Amino acid sequence: MDRFRCLEAFVQVAEMRSVSRAAAVIGISKSVVSERVSQLEKLVGQTLLFRSTRRIRLTEAGEQVYPLYADLVARLRDLPDNVAAEPSRLKGRLRVASVIDLGVAEMASAVSTFARDNPGLEIELVVGESLVNPVDDGFDLTLHYRQIRNDRVHQQAIARVETAVFAAPAYLEKHGTPETPQELQGHSCIGYSQQVTVNEWNSSEWHFTRLGKRETVPVVLRARSNSGHVLTRWAIDGHGIAVLPRIRVQGTDYEHALQEILPGYEAPSLQLYASYGRAFRHTLKVTRFVASLREALNTVQTLASRHHTKMVE
Repeated sequence: MDRFRCLEAFVQVAEMRSVSRAAAVIGISKSVVSERVSQLEKLVGQTLLFRSTRRIRLTEAGEQVYPLYADLVARLRDLPDNVAAEPSRLKGRLRVASVIDLGVAEMASAVSTFARDNPGLEIELVVGESLVNPVDDGFDLTLHYRQIRNDRVHQQAIARVETAVFAAPAYLEKHGTPETPQELQGHSCIGYSQQVTVNEWNSSEWHFTRLGKRETVPVVLRARSNSGHVLTRWAIDGHGIAVLPRIRVQGTDYEHALQEILPGYEAPSLQLYASYGRAFRHTLKVTRFVASLREALNTVQTLASRHHTKMVE
């Protein structure tokens, strides 16, 4: 009995909640997956999975050993690459899903650099509006602003993305430029829908900090969306004032279409998370990609901060 293969089968089934999906990921038949899980259960003397025609779930014993087994599988899966420690040794496929709000240009550049440094990897980047669960949707990792409440998913904070207040020059010419956050109450604002509140932003109050003092401003949203991309488009079209990630605007094609206002006030930043199944927690391709992305975002953030400082001065 190959104990690693048995552990791998159990962890994959536990994460996917499906024998057929686990078999597809590992690349073996469903019968082999089931046999390997059964062998593991005989070895430990415990039933680890409840199986039925409709669903699979962990037993109490399975819940207890799953984190340990997932960690072991993650460490053993990439052992040859970790020993070699050569970027060119990274092989296989890396599937990444990212929220579009992160900035398509920044993600494309970061992934391009990583692909150049790791020619043995086949890389797929899926950019969308909705939150993706890496385990359920078959990704090595996902990048997003909201926390995933799931015990099968390991989540890591990797960067804070600065935001700022923007409006179209035509809107400001017609309605005036707010000089303080309180003046936003006399303007049309556009923002995220309540059900997808991102960090401290919500549909009724916006928060700002200046010289250590925090201000809370009631706002009335003329329009709202769950998509930062849509909010950006609406702001460009002059529908109102929006809070957007700086990396979405500055240094992009939108830079001349939108004007930053209230430059002396700090808006809440967005926390960027990387999430992945526990069995991929220590894999070399994931850890190296996260490190590469963190470095790329820090560079972009530094440039955006310098641009912001010049505006304030």
